[in-house]
Amino acid sequence: MRNTSDLPRHFRRLALFVIVAFGCNAAPGETPVTAPSSQQNPPVSSGRTLDAGKPEASQNVGSFPANLVASADGKFVIVSDIGFRQSLWSVRVADGKGVSHVDFVATKSDPANGLYYGLAVAADGTVYAAQGNKDAIAVLSLAGDGTLTLKRSIAARKSDFPAGLALDGRGFLYVANNDPIQPFAKVAATQPLISPEDTHATAAAIGLNASVAIYDTQSGKEAGRV
Repeated sequence: MRNTSDLPRHFRRLALFVIVAFGCNAAPGETPVTAPSSQQNPPVSSGRTLDAGKPEASQNVGSFPANLVASADGKFVIVSDIGFRQSLWSVRVADGKGVSHVDFVATKSDPANGLYYGLAVAADGTVYAAQGNKDAIAVLSLAGDGTLTLKRSIAARKSDFPAGLALDGRGFLYVANNDPIQPFAKVAATQPLISPEDTHATAAAIGLNASVAIYDTQSGKEAGRV
């Protein structure tokens, strides 16, 4: 699995107008509030509507914004960029302005440093960000004013490639890993592949070793795995 830092430079601007959770003005079955314009409020697939009266806002957050999650109080959105320039941004919902960011720069001494898709925010403002090829989950704090601060990291197993993240109410972090443990080890094919490169299928091609790891958020220790 290649590092996402070499992806093309595109998707550079994040249009906050599409964040439906913060732009809706009517629940299903309710009459939408009339926007102060001649245009009707545009409907979305959920049955709710976007408030066309709210000003559109955008914030340059780097390269390839791939995921975003809201803070517990709904005041900020955390954005993960996984392209050429990789950063975590805190964007204020009220006006769509970026207030803080932390860069994840690959260096000669740390070439795997970067981000991947997974994001989760706890009720106390702790932010968890998957780091993919670095085999780690970055842990940051989100202050009341939206400031992000990198605090520590949770180490995953070698070649786990942490991808998706989720939290429960008991203090555990669930990590969906884009394994395999031996990504280039050739094994006999156990199921048909689409256009296999050769007669030996790789574990990566059919996802044999994908896993979900569970971590204690306080200690950072692995508590289980399936």
